[in-house]
Amino acid sequence: RFGRCQGVADALGTLADLRRALPDLFGALGNLVDSIKLAVDINKKLDTVDKIAKSAEQIGQSAAQIGQSAERVSHTLTAAEAQTLPRLNTVLEDAARSLRTVDKVAEKIGDEPASVLFGAPPAVPGPGEPGFAAPVAPATAPAGAVAR
Repeated sequence: RFGRCQGVADALGTLADLRRALPDLFGALGNLVDSIKLAVDINKKLDTVDKIAKSAEQIGQSAAQIGQSAERVSHTLTAAEAQTLPRLNTVLEDAARSLRTVDKVAEKIGDEPASVLFGAPPAVPGPGEPGFAAPVAPATAPAGAVAR
């Protein structure tokens, strides 16, 4: 009997030891659960980082395509400029000449509006032409005279 009592006593001692170890065991299990949650959260964040990396790669490819398109447009504009610019300069020079002519005509009409209805007045004869008269110098006032 004494052996059985000793076995019960040992079992009770072991149960007491287990009871004292349970808080540490539950603490360790809580830490394990927290670690698993952290691992799942990290995995989700890594998925997000992968998606961001793929998006960045797509943006890079799009930027490269835009760069190539811009280069093609630049070459096209350069070729068009080489052909068009000289023609445009000629057109602009012709337009400037035409505007100067229109400006002269407008100035003459402004000076003699009747010329539109009756034509330009006859030109004043020059030296050696019939009807030429030398211009008369204006009379000058005697020295000391005050003009009124």
